[in-house]
Amino acid sequence: MVGIVGAGNVGQALAWRLHALGFSVVLLKRPYQALEAPFAVTSSWEGFPWSGLEGVFLCVRDAQLPTVAAQIAPRLPPKVPVFHTAGSVELAVLEPFFGSQAGVVYPLQSFSVGRPVEWGKFFVFWEGALAARTWAERLTQDASKVRFADSETRLRLHVGAVFTANFVNALFHMAEAILPAPFSREVYLPLTQEVLSKLEVLSPEKAQTGPARRGDQETLAKHLALLQKTAPSLAPLYQHLSQYIQAYMAQSSVQ
Repeated sequence: MVGIVGAGNVGQALAWRLHALGFSVVLLKRPYQALEAPFAVTSSWEGFPWSGLEGVFLCVRDAQLPTVAAQIAPRLPPKVPVFHTAGSVELAVLEPFFGSQAGVVYPLQSFSVGRPVEWGKFFVFWEGALAARTWAERLTQDASKVRFADSETRLRLHVGAVFTANFVNALFHMAEAILPAPFSREVYLPLTQEVLSKLEVLSPEKAQTGPARRGDQETLAKHLALLQKTAPSLAPLYQHLSQYIQAYMAQSSVQ
């Protein structure tokens, strides 16, 4: 039996994955949270089968981890590994409660409730107890997608993930703000998908295109003028990113 504390995006993704792999799962959710699942779901600590757990995943908000760990520690039998799944939280948060049984299993992926992901297509990072590596390999079913990352490295990975995922999503929101009706973000999806395809084989410098890459000051000025009329809050960001592109292209050997 695997215990999962927290039924948000990550918690539910782990529960469904482990259930699909044949593990018995119990998921702790909030009392008011509606959730139907083929695995066990509970809203209280009393619903956890403490004596039969192989491992516990803490999938709660970062700030809640010390509190939840303190609640679990007196209930959990010895030698049951406990993992958190956060990118920006040190392993040390769990060590006072679980010692050598503390670990981190950090899947570098964007999860949304109700949307399946392809485990084995993305990396899962581990730290701490060797059981963390074991569970990471079980989740991926592909040892080549499992890597060790200490807390500092994982923090860097998490910051990079914000740039390459969260900010990209925000940039789409910005792009939609200046689109005239009836167009929507779908017109940009093939463009973005091509950029991502290129980044599988090319460096960002070699994949870069556009007016900032070309040093096309006339087009940059037109874009800024439009933004200042239609979405003035976006103009400084456009200018900053364009300058960033020009700066790193100037330092690059790519012509």
